[in-house]
Amino acid sequence: KPTQFIGENLLDTIELKIYPYQTSSYILWEDDGITFAYEKGDFSKTKIDCVDTGQNTEITFNP
Repeated sequence: KPTQFIGENLLDTIELKIYPYQTSSYILWEDDGITFAYEKGDFSKTKIDCVDTGQNTEITFNP
């Protein structure tokens, strides 16, 4: 659900639209969305790897 500002919607689900081509990766960065705590390292990163095998797509999440 599109969100314009923090607090507009409950963020309990993240929808990813993935359009893989061969092998690719992405880093999903998340913070509290309110404070500047991310400047002190208070955030999380999740690496998302995608492999398009031609018959299916393999997606791996690596915290």
